[in-house]
Amino acid sequence: MVIRTSDSAINRSNIILDDGPTMGILLASHFQKEVGYHVRRTHGREDWLLFFTMSGAGVFQHENRRHQTRPGEITIIAPGLPQDYATASPEEPWDFYWAHFVARSDWLLWLKELPQQWPGLIVMQPDGPAILERLEIAFERLLKDNYLLTGLQEALCANALEEMLLLLARQCQQASSLDTRVQQILEILSQQLAEPLDVPQIARRLALSPSRVAHLFKEATGESIMATLTRLRLSQARRLLEFTNRPVGEIARSVGFQSSYHFSRQFKSSFGLSPQVYRQQFQES
Repeated sequence: MVIRTSDSAINRSNIILDDGPTMGILLASHFQKEVGYHVRRTHGREDWLLFFTMSGAGVFQHENRRHQTRPGEITIIAPGLPQDYATASPEEPWDFYWAHFVARSDWLLWLKELPQQWPGLIVMQPDGPAILERLEIAFERLLKDNYLLTGLQEALCANALEEMLLLLARQCQQASSLDTRVQQILEILSQQLAEPLDVPQIARRLALSPSRVAHLFKEATGESIMATLTRLRLSQARRLLEFTNRPVGEIARSVGFQSSYHFSRQFKSSFGLSPQVYRQQFQES
């Protein structure tokens, strides 16, 4: 059932209920929801529900647990798990894709390997702009094919969703072969983009020398720690330029750049356009 309230808290005197999407092979859409959007299905559903957060944040709750999404994150609710999710902040709408699907037998094998925040809630941060772009393209293709009035509609949608699940499963397989210390570094970088980070600080958290940490990381990934941090920051900034109207300077600070000038130079070096021109061309397209 969908619950819409006047703020992020549940207001039981102002509840609008419906049964949610009809059970089917695949239902999908792209939402931008302000604070007050709140869905609760106390018995869950018989299908899987996948979210892909583009900007803003959603919050998922179960019993005494709480998880807030980040831009670029994939969140999946398993069948039977009670569903309780909402727009997290009054400051920015939650912009997200969603898809209900019934998993094929081979998909279940891949889903079983994905990391869980708690039993039944899968949470993954795709690693790098290339995978994020492929996921977004696949979701747009899924939405387009979902409205086709042909006998091939179901197969085309399933192919798009299968590509997304394969990309996530491949990332998990690659991550499982990484040194656990390298995985720790990647988690620090992805979770603390806005904070001032450097190699000595990360090394202290791992109880290793800076030179050892730098060598481990580059040997495993082929990229330096600071280059990876810059790439993650720029990728996040690009999504904020695409899906929000926040000023460029504010976006720069929110992803860890203290200087708008330095951010603009780094952005243009990576994407070939200044942040302002990139946003304009994206909106026009």
